[in-house]
Amino acid sequence: MCNFESKKAEILRKVEELTKEYEGFTELVSPKFWRSSGSHFSTLRHMANDIPRYTKITEEEAKSEINLQNYKDGMPENHSIGSWDCTHSPIGTCVYDYVEDPCEDECIYCGQPDERK
Repeated sequence: MCNFESKKAEILRKVEELTKEYEGFTELVSPKFWRSSGSHFSTLRHMANDIPRYTKITEEEAKSEINLQNYKDGMPENHSIGSWDCTHSPIGTCVYDYVEDPCEDECIYCGQPDERK
């Protein structure tokens, strides 16, 4: 298994190299594409700013992701996974039955709505 910190440093180096190369390339781009090329350049800068803050997935997080994938694999078609934490759900996230509850007013595990204030 690769070392997370060394892999992160390698990816960051590649993003920084690509950013420099892309910056030079955009000087050759027609003005009619400046908006989209500028957007791509901004995305690269955001990546370079975000990557140093990334941390390695914990064992608990990995287990949760495996549980989520297993749940999705066997999930009924009428279920949708929300974004709220749910201590009653086997995947740790609210789940809604959009056939019985199209407005997602009640998580099937905790009863909380998807839209909360």
